Amino acid sequence: MELRITEEQEKYVTSIEHTIAQAYVDKSIIPFVIKAEEEVIGFIAYALDEEGDLNLLRFMIDSKLQKRGYGKQSLKLIIKKLIQSFSNEKVWLSIHPNNDVAKHLYESFGFQKEELGFETDDEIFMCLNLKEFINS
Repeated sequence: MELRITEEQEKYVTSIEHTIAQAYVDKSIIPFVIKAEEEVIGFIAYALDEEGDLNLLRFMIDSKLQKRGYGKQSLKLIIKKLIQSFSNEKVWLSIHPNNDVAKHLYESFGFQKEELGFETDDEIFMCLNLKEFINS
């Protein structure tokens, strides 16, 4: 795939190739591309883990197409797809604490930081209540 992220984002985001390799081994990971018209503009992966938690694992928009609203539009569509496909009340994700762009995007959708006790110096967890999202 010819999707690229910015040099700054490379510190925070796992490669698409790594995610696809993970999905090959772990069948609970569902990866797919994001398209606008017929052009591939991004990548996303989600999973329902062994505990039954719904997790947004990867989400990226090509660096050439960022800041054009594709991220917000794509995230809104994927959340709606998750609501239709699963009965979970929440969707989880983790980000690097210094990834302010991602943190701002997710917070604008209602994701909130959650302390689970598994945090590390390079990971924080965020959660979105899907019922609240539907009603917003």
